Amino acid sequence: MRSAFAWLLGLGIIAGVSAVADPVEQQDANPPVARVEPNPVATSAATEPVKVAPAAPATAQAPAPADEDKVSPLSFKIGSTEFAPFGFVDLTGVYRSTNVGSGIGTSFGGIPFASAGTATGSVPTVAGNLSEVKLSPQNSRFGLRVTGKINETKYAGYFEGDFLGFQVVNSQVTSNSYTFRMRNYFAQIQSHSVELVAGQAWSLMTPNRNGISPYTDDIFYGREMDTNYLAGLVWARQPQVRVGFHFNDHAALAVAAENPQQFIGAAVVLPSALASTYGAQFDNNTTGNGTPNQAPDFTAKLAFDGGKEQHFHFEVAGVVRSFKAFNPANGGSSSSATGAAGSVGVNFELAKGFFLIANGFTGKGGGRYIFGLAPDLIVNTDGTIQTVKSSSTVDGLELHVGNVWIYGYYSGLWIDQTLSSDGKAGFGTTGAASANHRVEEYTFGVNPTFWRDKDKKTSLGLITQYSYLKRTPWSVPVNAPTSASTNMLYVDVRFTLP
Repeated sequence: MRSAFAWLLGLGIIAGVSAVADPVEQQDANPPVARVEPNPVATSAATEPVKVAPAAPATAQAPAPADEDKVSPLSFKIGSTEFAPFGFVDLTGVYRSTNVGSGIGTSFGGIPFASAGTATGSVPTVAGNLSEVKLSPQNSRFGLRVTGKINETKYAGYFEGDFLGFQVVNSQVTSNSYTFRMRNYFAQIQSHSVELVAGQAWSLMTPNRNGISPYTDDIFYGREMDTNYLAGLVWARQPQVRVGFHFNDHAALAVAAENPQQFIGAAVVLPSALASTYGAQFDNNTTGNGTPNQAPDFTAKLAFDGGKEQHFHFEVAGVVRSFKAFNPANGGSSSSATGAAGSVGVNFELAKGFFLIANGFTGKGGGRYIFGLAPDLIVNTDGTIQTVKSSSTVDGLELHVGNVWIYGYYSGLWIDQTLSSDGKAGFGTTGAASANHRVEEYTFGVNPTFWRDKDKKTSLGLITQYSYLKRTPWSVPVNAPTSASTNMLYVDVRFTLP
């Protein structure tokens, strides 16, 4: 499919050159500059969906509770409550040099090997030697922001959804019937310096660009197009109850109880004698809602924002998690473990429009928050459970010049080998090529805006992304390659609705 790769690459280059030749004022949909109240327009996707649509500014910029003078062109009032819809239409094209087998969101941990090992040598694999091309409108988004005020108390309701939900088996044959799904759906109440958020929102472990805001525009997930974002990005969108405290215009603290899920994934090998008993007690990518959980995940974030000419954001965050399993053998016994992980993030505008980004995460029992690319724990042969250490980073630069965003990131994760006493169970056992030691990604792109109306509510832009992705397992079969890699190219056309 070299012709397909060349076609997509050529389109991206031509678009970028055209944009530079015809500069237009750019206002990113995920602005890095601090605001008193976040803009409700979502620009990201997740797997989860695009990410920031840098080329698309807020579509219906709803008035924030703290600024009632900002009015969306499509907003309307019922009584004292204002309703502001927003959204955009995406058409995404993606090329991958190997058949990853996922949609427009990449399965980072499952990149296929070019060959498989056998006793007599290596044999080429089908997936590792076929490329793939996809076109999809699934990241198109629709949302609604509802705001109002009772005396000194401000309230808001926020909803956003896209079409990356459950896929019927014949969705690619004729009608391409993509299903609508919930991304974020929460209520927010703020009285003076205290705010309460309840519903489904970005986890506090997800890096922010601004403060402790739960709104998509104030979250960092990169400017790339991959709807699963970046390998190594710490994030989740899940039910939670959050309390925030704004000490002043620069410092804020939030604590939350978030939906838990004790997760091992498909790469953890359970002791053979306990597999049937413990298999249903942890999420191995099949148990889902049937997984029992002992307590919510407790998260916290402390954030500092400042700067007059250039914006500066710094944050520290942490999560504490509880795990429990029960072994009915010998009269029955239970085993518990506590996981804890933390992160540090910086989003610093070095010069006007030039941003340095650095995010680091590490801990034991926090693997689910790295997009489920690492397990939370393993089961020992005696039935006890043991947390697994994992770490990740996302670092890069973003440059805003005229009507164009240029970005580049390095991202990755590292997972410790964690085995049972006999070495036959756990994570990273001999020959388990799905148990990754490292997953690394190099990403860059150019995102121009071609046109925007005079009110800056409607726009037409392009999002491009090239990524080189590599995974290295702890152990592979004899005569098998030691790593797997793929090249990816995204080209997305985005029209922000008026």
